[in-house]
Amino acid sequence: MATKLDVSEFMTHEGVLAARVADDRLPGLLSRTLTIPEGAVALVRKGGADAVVIKGAAQQSASDLKGVLAKADPFAIDFRIEGLGSSDKLEVEASVRLSFAFRAEVFDLESFEKNLLGDREDYSRSDFEGYLLPYVRDALKAFVLARTAHDLCETDVRDALADLFAEEMKRPLFDGGIALRETLHPRFESEAYDELKRNEVEARIKAEEREQEQRLEELNKRLEAEGLIKELELRGEIDDKRHDQQLKRWEELQGKMGADETKALVFLLDDDDLRADLVKKLIERDLPDDEKAALKAREVEEKLTQQLREMQSKLAELSGVELADAQERGPQTRRLLAVVGKKILAFDPKTNLNPEVAKEVHDTEGGTLGYLRSVRFQRLRGQEVILAGAQRGVYWIEEGHDPKEFAFPKAPDGHGGANSICTFDDRVYASHSELGIVAWDVKGVVRSQTRWDDVTGKHSATRGACLGSDGKLYFSSGPNIYAADLVRGKTELTCYSGSTESITAFCVGRSGLYAGNKYGTILRWNLDDPRSPNELPVRKANPIYMLRLFEAGGENHLVVGSKDFSVTVATVGKDKFKEYRAREEVRWVDAASDYIFGVSRAGYKIFVWHPKRPAEPTLTIRVADKIQDVWVCRERRAEA
Repeated sequence: MATKLDVSEFMTHEGVLAARVADDRLPGLLSRTLTIPEGAVALVRKGGADAVVIKGAAQQSASDLKGVLAKADPFAIDFRIEGLGSSDKLEVEASVRLSFAFRAEVFDLESFEKNLLGDREDYSRSDFEGYLLPYVRDALKAFVLARTAHDLCETDVRDALADLFAEEMKRPLFDGGIALRETLHPRFESEAYDELKRNEVEARIKAEEREQEQRLEELNKRLEAEGLIKELELRGEIDDKRHDQQLKRWEELQGKMGADETKALVFLLDDDDLRADLVKKLIERDLPDDEKAALKAREVEEKLTQQLREMQSKLAELSGVELADAQERGPQTRRLLAVVGKKILAFDPKTNLNPEVAKEVHDTEGGTLGYLRSVRFQRLRGQEVILAGAQRGVYWIEEGHDPKEFAFPKAPDGHGGANSICTFDDRVYASHSELGIVAWDVKGVVRSQTRWDDVTGKHSATRGACLGSDGKLYFSSGPNIYAADLVRGKTELTCYSGSTESITAFCVGRSGLYAGNKYGTILRWNLDDPRSPNELPVRKANPIYMLRLFEAGGENHLVVGSKDFSVTVATVGKDKFKEYRAREEVRWVDAASDYIFGVSRAGYKIFVWHPKRPAEPTLTIRVADKIQDVWVCRERRAEA
């Protein structure tokens, strides 16, 4: 006996695409009818008559009725194929989302009924996925085999892949009466290729080190050949006696070399304290007796400090490394929050024992909003709140309470989520690439609504919802950044324009707005001048994935993540920056005065640098699942 067909349940069941229609499947005893709802299409036959197609919002008598009921809205299926081989014989894993729709014609629906539905009463997504899987696998196998792993992982192959599927899916989709609408989010990954890249980077670093050693060796040989110095042994700890001995040697050499050459030799010293001490003594020695007597102690100190600064600057030019000011002052790391799956892990790198072990875990496994995409931390009315962006909304997490859920007004089509969240005056704001800006009024009954659709609807990506110190909500959409005055409740937006390409990351300071685009350019606007950005001297070869501001050493700094083998820290308002090097590409970044953080491109490692040791990470934190976002919770250390 056939099971009954509940049309309303059929329309809400995401896993079912189509169902067989017959009078014995419809509810009712004496008089049965088939109601075709909105969003559905039906192939109907009555008696011996030819089949016809009827679209939604119609009814048909069930007497002697046979046919097929199918959903008219497009549906998408994700495919993931492992073990593919590229043209350079590297193993590649491919994933792609394909969007389909039933063709609402008699011939096509009859083809579906005959070739796919068959004897089934219902036809599910998994049935269709199993039907197409061999064709998708064969198409991807040929596509991958024709390209190198570099082309697949590093270049944009979306158009070529879409053309391939349009051709290769013709026959199976024609037989099934279904149309291919879009090829979405193709992704190719290769651990073997990533390993090759890491090896190449390591080889390049070693080659650079060898080249630097050769240059230093050649410099030493040249100095020895000119008879300027026999040996240079001013490293490590030395006492006052050794100071006097070395200074006598400098005095003997000064007649031959002159002041400039003497300073050049001082530049070669690696020990900063020793170099400063020697420079001061040399300067004091060179001053005439009458000038020494005339200068006050303070003036002497100022002169010594100024000349020391000039020599340190020259040393920076010789070594190719920009010197950074001491970074002991400024807010320090309290916790580093990392988004992993449906959890937020909190790390404290200052911990001496097992710093890579999470100190706190905030779990949303029991929630209904899906996987997490972003995290933010705020102190609201004396309470510490973690805001977590998820696939279908935002979580509000307070210590000792279950997470609160703020759901989007509608479920997005993509697999992403809220990429940034902030709060203001009992409202929560989130940015989402597909939905734009969503706001929730959390007072009383939680209500959600999308905001500024006329702006965000024009572009494919809306990012970075954050609150400035001026009480304005900032977000990016396309090539512009917009500001809404929440304090005064103004409806019009201030538009910060001037970027020629889409904004990929931005952050807001007290007086400036900093943004990076997909071509690696970083721009700065004065907050009161939205149409005249200045380009910063820091330029990256890849899109800017993340920008964060932090305070250290009494100055503001900008930390830049750009899928590069280093993290750039630039001092705001100065042409001064430093590169923190890694052996893997780094994408997500954040920082405080005590640590610089970067997440590997693969997403399973967090690199932690000490600000004064940029050559390699001090600590590497490994996680079991892919990281989607990081956020540093900072606190100021109490003055002693």
